[in-house]
Amino acid sequence: MQDKCERLKQQGLVDHCSIVFEKTGESGKVRICKGWNVKVMFEDSRNICDEARYVGMEVYQITKNPKFGWPNVDEAVDAFLRKYGF
Repeated sequence: MQDKCERLKQQGLVDHCSIVFEKTGESGKVRICKGWNVKVMFEDSRNICDEARYVGMEVYQITKNPKFGWPNVDEAVDAFLRKYGF
């Protein structure tokens, strides 16, 4: 994951990339990311994805069920890049 983040930064597609380990709620990933004005999240936890969607973030959910997201972070990031013309 860190390698993918570094490549996104090198390409000028993101300013900052962090990996946090809290789940949901007051100290959770979504609250921390919103505090940093993060607008996009790549995540495999359904609860975190639901919370992120609720606050208006663009979510790329990593899941085995293609109806709900992408099977791995590589494909999710590729979808993000395609969406924004890269």
